[in-house]
Amino acid sequence: MPELRSHDTRAPGGSRRPARRPPASAQSLTDRAYAVLEEMIVTLQLPPTAVVSETTLSEQLGIGRTPIREALQRLARERLVIVLPRRGIIVSQVDVRSQLRLLEVRREIERLVARSAAREATERERRKFADLAAGFDTAAGDDDETMFMRTDRAFNELWYRKTRVSHRGSIQDLGLFFHPLDMIDEWKTVYGRRGFVQYQMVVPFGRENALRHVVEMLSNESLPSFLAVLKRFGAANPGMLSFPMPGWTLAVDIPVGRSDLPVIFDRMDDVVLEAGGRVYLAKDARTRPENLPLMYPRIPEWQAVRRRLDPDGVVTSDLARRLGL
Repeated sequence: MPELRSHDTRAPGGSRRPARRPPASAQSLTDRAYAVLEEMIVTLQLPPTAVVSETTLSEQLGIGRTPIREALQRLARERLVIVLPRRGIIVSQVDVRSQLRLLEVRREIERLVARSAAREATERERRKFADLAAGFDTAAGDDDETMFMRTDRAFNELWYRKTRVSHRGSIQDLGLFFHPLDMIDEWKTVYGRRGFVQYQMVVPFGRENALRHVVEMLSNESLPSFLAVLKRFGAANPGMLSFPMPGWTLAVDIPVGRSDLPVIFDRMDDVVLEAGGRVYLAKDARTRPENLPLMYPRIPEWQAVRRRLDPDGVVTSDLARRLGL
């Protein structure tokens, strides 16, 4: 692995300039523009509230306007910049409270990732991880924030690339197959002491924009989901309270903590209802009772069967009591 070195990124007069990057043949221009701009923002070469333009950045970095525009769009999706039509681009301000929440979660995630990497890596990958560890020590000793950031990015890239695309010709343990997260010790601690809420929804084919709307809503509310599952459903079964329908289901895990979570989930329900979808009752603990007949139109059939088979209401549950099932 190439030795990690700290580079002087100061231009004459003491001002900082972006470090040199690999040629376009080794990295697409858009990726190169994104990497340079991200580093300029993180290292405060582009400070919060700074106003920039595609033309200025293109001239400064020597990259065409189209790659710059695409990189800025990606940075906007990650909320590092704000694009104001016909006014320019503004570097986002730092929300200290949000950053502290992210650091609290990241601390647990990186501990689990490091443990898993050490357990699964090949001998060659372990040598690379050792080189990166030395890079972290050097960056910390030299108080070189830029080098530390680049080393951290290299670590994440190595961890991502070491993941196998597929496993063939091997016998899988049933527990590991059905419960893959259990391979990571204490994985639940990633959500903090208060745990998490799993929100699962399904929308019919043709209403996929509802999925995007829900994801954007979570992003705008600074509610990161550390585990998300998207699946394609086929035909529903005959059950009166069956959750599946031909369409797409999305499940997201949201850490408990914010007092306005119920309001946000209610807004997500409204999006799902507008799309003709429903939430998964097996994982529900907060859906409003008035929404249930709209999500599950065969509720009256279910209630009739229940009255006939259990007229005294002996068999019940918290879910049934809350939703009037």
